[in-house]
Amino acid sequence: MAASLFLLATIVDGSVVPASAEGRVIYSYYWPIAEGQNDLLHWNMETPDIVDVTWQSSDRNWQRAKEYWEKRGKSILYRVQPFTGAETGNEMYDRFAKNLKQFKGISVDEIVTHELTREQAETFNGILIKLRRAYPDKMIAIWISGYWTKENVFLLETIRDYADMVLPEIYVAQSTAKSEGLSYFIRYLRHLENCAPGITAKTVMGIGMYQKLADGGSQSFRDHLAAQILLLCTDPLFAKIKGIALYAPVYLSAQDQQWLDDVLKKHFVR
Repeated sequence: MAASLFLLATIVDGSVVPASAEGRVIYSYYWPIAEGQNDLLHWNMETPDIVDVTWQSSDRNWQRAKEYWEKRGKSILYRVQPFTGAETGNEMYDRFAKNLKQFKGISVDEIVTHELTREQAETFNGILIKLRRAYPDKMIAIWISGYWTKENVFLLETIRDYADMVLPEIYVAQSTAKSEGLSYFIRYLRHLENCAPGITAKTVMGIGMYQKLADGGSQSFRDHLAAQILLLCTDPLFAKIKGIALYAPVYLSAQDQQWLDDVLKKHFVR
């Protein structure tokens, strides 16, 4: 293992634990910059430890930013999609493995449970186990959506045992929060833990912050986001989660990103 990787992660039970896991992980989907912002060396947020992005081999600015932030302790993961086209299981493995060789890890976007066939679940299950054994010192993060059933829960158990992070997409609209509160966070984490005991420790709760979730009502969208962060850092149920995933700072203005950064510093980052 490269010496620099030891500064960012420790291997525990075959999984990579980011150094910030001594506190909590703040995970950003895409760079924490505003739409139209081209300077990747100046983020609007300090708190994200892990960022997942897609590779732009022809963009020197992108490559320079990757090197720049990794030297400063950030982990840049390559985002991959499962089940693209008529790809075989071996081809998917080769594609994931190729990117694991070039990056500190990969982010799988995404496993949608209600769209997952038994064959796909078994294929991805085998790929994940094979990847972990071949690359024990690389990070593997997996975005998930939907509830698990007895037919596919074996895959969730494998994610618990072989991935480093599972990122459930808990994207609550303001209108939903008004009628139901933020109970979806609670229901879903309990669901995950009941299906795969112990998975809470690898769970990075995903918060949605795109404008379709805002209803334009009296409660500002900032208040809505702050309420979710406060729930995750004060409710005892979430005391053992690995962190918070932000989907996605780029949907916010630079000013709102800076505000969000301050909220995370105040309430979540140890």
